[in-house]
Amino acid sequence: MHGQAQILRVVSDLVEAQLAESRRTGTDTLLRADWTGQTRIRDGEEQGAEGTLGADSLELLELGARVNQFFHLHEWGTEENLLRFRTLQGWVDVVGQTIQDDWRKLTFQTSGTSGVPKRITHDRERLEWEARGWMGLFEGVRRCISLVPAHHLYGYQWTVTLPELAGWPVVDGRFWSVPRLVREMRPGDLVVGIPLRWELIGRYGEKIPDGVTGVSSAGALRDSLWSQLRATGMGRMLEIYGSTETGGIGWRESESARYRLAPGWSRPVVADGSGDRLVWRGAETVELMDRVDWCQPEEFRLAGRSDGAVKVGGTLVHFGQVESNLREHPAVADCRVKAGGANEARVRAFVVPRPGERALTDQALMRWLSGRLPGAAVPREIVFGTALPVDGNGKEANW
Repeated sequence: MHGQAQILRVVSDLVEAQLAESRRTGTDTLLRADWTGQTRIRDGEEQGAEGTLGADSLELLELGARVNQFFHLHEWGTEENLLRFRTLQGWVDVVGQTIQDDWRKLTFQTSGTSGVPKRITHDRERLEWEARGWMGLFEGVRRCISLVPAHHLYGYQWTVTLPELAGWPVVDGRFWSVPRLVREMRPGDLVVGIPLRWELIGRYGEKIPDGVTGVSSAGALRDSLWSQLRATGMGRMLEIYGSTETGGIGWRESESARYRLAPGWSRPVVADGSGDRLVWRGAETVELMDRVDWCQPEEFRLAGRSDGAVKVGGTLVHFGQVESNLREHPAVADCRVKAGGANEARVRAFVVPRPGERALTDQALMRWLSGRLPGAAVPREIVFGTALPVDGNGKEANW
């Protein structure tokens, strides 16, 4: 059963995520790195005081609903108890006193591009079974450094469930600078991150101590980044393939390696020859969102998303949807969107303004999109031109 520190981390991340959704217009919130159990959630006589998140009555209901949704407090009838407490620690106590050995369900919320996140419910026994399967890959690990939020499935599994089962202490390193993170690493650490965080570590280039293992998910690492991390002395790096719907499906340990199926997963024998399905523990058939090329019965390579989406900063982004939102701007005639540019972990756009629209700026378009799309889907770099770029054969050119 989760300890107080683990519950505090999950509850704080749920509260932060919900406040970010509620305050998309840019309302200031207490710096997340400064949150503690004594951080006050509600408005009241302390409004505006140091250590207060300043939630109004509507936000308080939204925050309570988000925490209840995750932990299924309503199954014990304790969800309303959250509203009686003003501090994060009060909410932690409600959760800790509620979840018992018969606690079975958790509901995670995906990051969608439509503005309507999808809710995925998992059985706790299934998540623990999966985590025990990963434990066999990490002999010698003595501590976990988390660089990811704990309320998403990847962060929950790798920085809550797995360390709890393995007996590893967890250190939250999300708010450290890269130099401090490298200084804090020591042999026996398992560092759990996403590609964007590993990009920063690879770019910093400082020597990483021997015996440190890295884990990444929520998108593929660039081939050159693997080389950069090896050059820093990273002894072992694992890239996990999976999704909120499926959990971890497979892993690889280099850019040229094939993914290997994680324990519990197998390839079904299907009459139509489809390679895009898997079976969990011999019973549940799962449709994958990616096209899969099988090399061996338990080894595969990814051949791209079936729905055309890509992961940017851990969020699925449909470029067509970003483009359609851009075209709704009255000053935009046409556009194209892709990942890449100076930072490959971000979205980039090429925009053709309507004739006579000379005052259109990248900041204006970013503000326009920020109220319509998740942050990861908003282009961080916008290039303007009089027409979409094409090559000498009339085909779309790189930009």
